[in-house]
Amino acid sequence: MDFITKNIFLVVIALVSGGMLLWPLLRKGTGGGPLIAIAAHLDTVFPAGTDVKVKRTGTRLAAPGVGDDARSLAVMLAIVRAMDRAKVQTKSDILFVADVGEEGPGDLRGMRQLFLKGPYKDRIKAFVSIDDRVKY
Repeated sequence: MDFITKNIFLVVIALVSGGMLLWPLLRKGTGGGPLIAIAAHLDTVFPAGTDVKVKRTGTRLAAPGVGDDARSLAVMLAIVRAMDRAKVQTKSDILFVADVGEEGPGDLRGMRQLFLKGPYKDRIKAFVSIDDRVKY
């Protein structure tokens, strides 16, 4: 049973003040390394009045933001699963984060919460943001 499956009941998505959606998935290391955060965002922020209705054209569904950064979230989950299946041991604990408020009017509020107010704010020493920049 892999890390994600073993911890599925602990993977409670908690919306905390400031708009940080933190997927509290902390993969423990052996100790002695700095805390590493790996993040991907799971939202798209639009100006008020933006038509976000999903439109169907044949088998294709389209709307502003549909699938925005979905690849990055999948990559982040794949990293966790691959590390677990390969029995990769790290010195560092790794915090996997799914954040919100990423773009435009969101003003990076999720990342601000993580680094300025969140429970790990003083512990994170390395940060990796996975972001999909493919244009369709």
